[in-house]
Amino acid sequence: MSNEILSTIFSTWTVVVCVLMAGIGLWAWSGARSAEFESAARLPLEADDELAD
Repeated sequence: MSNEILSTIFSTWTVVVCVLMAGIGLWAWSGARSAEFESAARLPLEADDELAD
């Protein structure tokens, strides 16, 4: 393969990965997911309370 083709492939791959990471970031910080993440964040604290009883 020529250097021009490899350069195009690597550039395209870089753009695809950047868009994918931005999409994952938006999904993770969207308001619709916040309640689920809050409950997951409280799991270690709730598990300690159950062991103390």
